[in-house]
Amino acid sequence: MSVTRSALRTRPVAVAALATLALLGVPTAAQAATPAHAATADGASAHHHAAYPLSRYTIPATDGSGFGDATLYAPQDTGKKTLGAIVVAPGLKGTRSDLEWLAKDLAGEGFIVLNMNTLGSYDLPQQRFYEMLAAAKYLATASPVKDKVNPADIGVVGYSLAGGGALQAAVEQHGLKAAVALMPYDFPAGTTDPYHPTQSPTYPTITTPTLVITGQADTTAPASFMGRPACDSIPASTPKQYLELRGADHFAARAKTDGTVRDAVTNFLKAYLDGNSAYRKYVCPAQPVSAAISDSASSCPR
Repeated sequence: MSVTRSALRTRPVAVAALATLALLGVPTAAQAATPAHAATADGASAHHHAAYPLSRYTIPATDGSGFGDATLYAPQDTGKKTLGAIVVAPGLKGTRSDLEWLAKDLAGEGFIVLNMNTLGSYDLPQQRFYEMLAAAKYLATASPVKDKVNPADIGVVGYSLAGGGALQAAVEQHGLKAAVALMPYDFPAGTTDPYHPTQSPTYPTITTPTLVITGQADTTAPASFMGRPACDSIPASTPKQYLELRGADHFAARAKTDGTVRDAVTNFLKAYLDGNSAYRKYVCPAQPVSAAISDSASSCPR
């Protein structure tokens, strides 16, 4: 997978955007409150098998790698020659520990997972997506398990600013097999104001199957302003799913007890990264509104 720069999602000077984040008081990892969203699996977990045993590798940050240090998980004894591979990245001032639980769960489901730190804790979405694509390239070309990775079967999972980064990565690199944005935070194109009065972040050129998960009570990346318009802007010709978690705040995606997030991400990646059509029933038709889900939409053209 090549990492190329383009003008598709050009952003203003990063310093101005960082200043905006500081003024708005965007919460950081250290400020996370107890997630408001209760754990639930909505019956979807019944089809998951016992987790595969895992090999674990520590990947140091090295000059020229393009991303921070990382932990790499590879499932053992899957019986497959190659496996779907996933890059997982954290949000503002976060670390790879924030989504370690999800990385290990996904690896246990049969995916190779690289759970990375970003080069800078204040990196913006446009910086994070380059780092995520660099990590994807590393997986296929230089990682300890590169022989198990097909460059055509790589996806990205990002939280908060890395959720915006995951969406930008899907814009930039149409070769990605799947993209997952958890509570995505991004800037409308051409602005330094994430809460622009007339513009929301949009991604009308995405062709990669995309899952967007938001929180009903998220005041940092409001669902009605960021996540829902982002998903709506993706063409109907692209497989996509939108889930809004009832009562959930910005930190719900980091709660390892949240079965809704775990199952939704696993099901979507099984359907589109693994290409297992049996899992598409968890994507389309759209999940019904329930005690766990306050809003839902999906499109499965292929």
